[in-house]
Amino acid sequence: NAAEALPDETGVVEVRTGSAHLDRAELARCLVSDGVVPGRFAWLEVRDHGCGMDAQTAKRVFDPFFTTKFQGRGLGLAGVVGIVRGHRGTLSVDTALGRGTTFRVYLPQIDPPAGPAAPEHPPEDETREAGTVLVIDDESAVRAVSRRMLESAGYRVCAVASGKEGVDLARRHAAELAAVLLDLTMPGMDGDAVFSALRRIRDDLPVVFTSGHSEEDMARRLEGRTRVATLPKPFRLDDLIERIRSVAGD
Repeated sequence: NAAEALPDETGVVEVRTGSAHLDRAELARCLVSDGVVPGRFAWLEVRDHGCGMDAQTAKRVFDPFFTTKFQGRGLGLAGVVGIVRGHRGTLSVDTALGRGTTFRVYLPQIDPPAGPAAPEHPPEDETREAGTVLVIDDESAVRAVSRRMLESAGYRVCAVASGKEGVDLARRHAAELAAVLLDLTMPGMDGDAVFSALRRIRDDLPVVFTSGHSEEDMARRLEGRTRVATLPKPFRLDDLIERIRSVAGD
């Protein structure tokens, strides 16, 4: 709604969040106050610098089926009110013709329950090293994200930007590697060539292939190879760890 209120869909929409204490007087000035208890609220504010609304329109803006749009159904803001009521919150609107509109939603701020005290030392199975994974990918962002994911699961990580670097490193440290995370499509020495070289160095080295291609396409391309898995990009942490463990035998 804020974006559509801007002239020719150009301008600025500001979205802010914060926390505030509302007393009874402040709640009374909000649009929804029945059953709302004074206290601390988290708020979400959306402000536009568009056309704004006159007083008559502002009074009806939350009515079901009321709309100022040619193709609108008038249910969006009515739904917002229902959601806010369901969470025992409130909301306010500040608007005027020619100076834009600011909607602010307040939701009761709940302190999280106190959890059990953290142990002085994590359990041994959470701190054990899971082995070393070699990441070979020409995209620096993928290498960085893969490193963080794998290290969070207890793996040591070596990350290189080319197939040649990966093969050279594997040649020096083949016995230490738990698995290789290998980009299938790289310039120069591609994933297929790197895989063949790695298997000549160590014929049982587990490899997880990554690619922007679909998992079905990768599976067809790698059919018949042992101790390999496929992982389409972008991938999630749990999928990455599951694939690594499936080929490494963890």
